Amino acid sequence: MKMNVLLKGFLLISVVSLASCVSNKKFQTLEDENQALAENLEEIQAQVAELQKDNETMTAENSELNSDLQNVEQKLGQTETRMTQVEKENAMTTKELAEINRGIDAAFADINAAVDASDAKVKEMADALYLDLQDTVSFRSGSASISPDDKEAIERIAKLLNDNPNLHLVIEGNTDKRSINNDMYKDNWELSAARSIQVVRKLVDMGVNPAQLTAAGRAEHNPASMGDPDSKATLAKNRRIELMVIPKVGTLYKIANQ
Repeated sequence: MKMNVLLKGFLLISVVSLASCVSNKKFQTLEDENQALAENLEEIQAQVAELQKDNETMTAENSELNSDLQNVEQKLGQTETRMTQVEKENAMTTKELAEINRGIDAAFADINAAVDASDAKVKEMADALYLDLQDTVSFRSGSASISPDDKEAIERIAKLLNDNPNLHLVIEGNTDKRSINNDMYKDNWELSAARSIQVVRKLVDMGVNPAQLTAAGRAEHNPASMGDPDSKATLAKNRRIELMVIPKVGTLYKIANQ
């Protein structure tokens, strides 16, 4: 009887001890798993924190890029506006240049027509334009009389004007440098004007429209030759008339003052 009691007690203690061992092992396993989970959680949290940091960096960079993009778009808009303005200005400039070219063509149309239809040439002298007909009308010293030798030259001038009724010439009289003061001419201004008037009258007698002519005198102030001023050749060459042509610059003047 006593033996049975002891045996039962031993068995009970063994069962309790075994149960205790099983519980401790399971607890340890759970504790290990919990530790592993905790470590894994920390790692995940660290990764999340790193990702959040990266996201904040990317957000900041994206914001900066958006700002740069807005600046670029603004500058692009300003550039496009400026380009549009330049295109308009260029179109206006092209139009103005075309208008100026038309004005120049119109201003010189009559002169070019006269030159093209004859053997005359245009020469520049003292910022003015003159017709060169090769032969010119010359004068004796102190005289405004036209020599018979100059008849052919005057006839050529008359033909040029009659063939080109829109052409206008200023007949300029010139003298040599020697002074004059006599009963006919007070000075070289009067002498040069008289020479011009004589040629104008001769041209009108040949049928030239007086509206195509202007008489003018330059005295000794527009020499054709700058050689030896006292030589007979230089003095004779300067006693002459010149045929000044005047472009019709009214259109150009209007364009310049628009």
